[in-house]
Amino acid sequence: MSQHIKHGCDHIFFIGFLGAGKSTLARNVGTMFKRRFIDTDRLVVRRCGKSVTEIFKTEGEDRFRELETSALRSLQSERSLLVSCGGGIVETPVNIELMHEMVPACTSKATLRTRCVRFAAPIPGPISARPSMLRACLSIAVRCIARPPILPLIFATSPSRTFLPLCREAFGAWIAMIRRQLINFQNRSVDVRVGLGAFEELSRMFASAVGKPKRAMVVWNDATSERFGEVVERALVDAGFAVSQLSLEVSPAGATLADADTVFGALSANGITCDDLVVAVGDAATCSVVCWCANQWCGRTECALLPTTFDAMLTVATTMKPLVASSVNALPAIAFRPEPGLVVCDLDLVREADPEDLKLGYAVLVGTMLSSSKSRWNQFTETVPEILAGEEVALVNAVQWSQTARKDVLTATNPSARHALDFGKTGERTLRACLGDAASQVPAYQLLSEGMRFEARLAHDACDFDIDYVFEVDDCLEDFGIENLPSIWSLPHISRSSASSSSLARTAACCRCPRHLAPFV
Repeated sequence: MSQHIKHGCDHIFFIGFLGAGKSTLARNVGTMFKRRFIDTDRLVVRRCGKSVTEIFKTEGEDRFRELETSALRSLQSERSLLVSCGGGIVETPVNIELMHEMVPACTSKATLRTRCVRFAAPIPGPISARPSMLRACLSIAVRCIARPPILPLIFATSPSRTFLPLCREAFGAWIAMIRRQLINFQNRSVDVRVGLGAFEELSRMFASAVGKPKRAMVVWNDATSERFGEVVERALVDAGFAVSQLSLEVSPAGATLADADTVFGALSANGITCDDLVVAVGDAATCSVVCWCANQWCGRTECALLPTTFDAMLTVATTMKPLVASSVNALPAIAFRPEPGLVVCDLDLVREADPEDLKLGYAVLVGTMLSSSKSRWNQFTETVPEILAGEEVALVNAVQWSQTARKDVLTATNPSARHALDFGKTGERTLRACLGDAASQVPAYQLLSEGMRFEARLAHDACDFDIDYVFEVDDCLEDFGIENLPSIWSLPHISRSSASSSSLARTAACCRCPRHLAPFV
């Protein structure tokens, strides 16, 4: 490395074809993260006093490349720049060497995700429609990432999502946007990994979950086993585990003590000890019962959770779905802080899911974010369209914001504040009791959202909760496609006797929603 390079030089270079949007992205990222933005073409123009077109016309391309290299060398005395490069900068081998020298050998723990190279399709049409352009783009990528310090970050500029899977196939884990978050609970930390294609990195994650891989037991239902069985099992084997499996059909309403007994039996039969790993793949109920059993087994056995539903991704790192007795209508019997060792959220599952299946997660997200600060709530409401569109950054932020908000509530010193995560649940349980058997005809997300609407209004009446936030909750739920519950009198098999006013009165009496919304009051 040149002796003139400033200590701590850690630039991020954006490369790509003309019109790909390199400068726009670099400028916006610089604004978000308070980092200086440099455009190499503009740097050349300022130094030469001529436009790029004039330089090409009067002095030729070779001269321009020399000036471009000189501009790159001038950045060696700077640090922490976002550098938008000319489209042909990678055609000169010395330029690639210079970029590598100014990008430290990073470990993907950099402030801005990673030290990245960007390449994308030109503006006139999607790259996926032109195989020759795709091959050229991949060729440039291969040349630029010949050495590990520079990792690729690929953006498709067209609505088509064809390009990204092709690049993933070509480059594997290098291009996965997997963000890591540590959630600290006193002496215990939960390692949460969130991103598109996160399951592709399972082998590496499993290997670091325990000291020395020995045995692992995977718990899932038949549906998740059929879909993810091969991926999870191969990842565990590659990480050095001997794998055993348990198929467990858990009711979405919650696992029972009988389900927990089944898990304990499998742990014993497979010889799982505190030095081994237990993996749960499925919804919130499955992850909850497996995590609880792992925490009880041999004093604590390490547990990894792979939630497959959006609501589970938002919650399993911090809270479990309570176990209940055998009776369907029984109150929760066991609930505790799960604190798994590892949680992996693959957002491809969110993008691929039916919109109807995401609504429970949306309702949970709204309730969780309302328990956070006013600034975070305002930030969240602004990103709702991006979340609905399945934009990667918005989804990652939503999951991480939810985890942070839930952790802050759980560790609050004020006992009343710790009830915030119950927002809407008292109303939901009362509605279920009022509806009786007919409650099975109403989606869970609609009961929860109706409980949230009711409790927000109760908070307004009881302790002057700002009416604007009440309406914002309504708007968020409607934006996510969660409509108001129809009048219970119009639902089948419901009578005024079964849904008595006394039941609703008990809701108001026991509801803690004023305490839930303490940050806003």
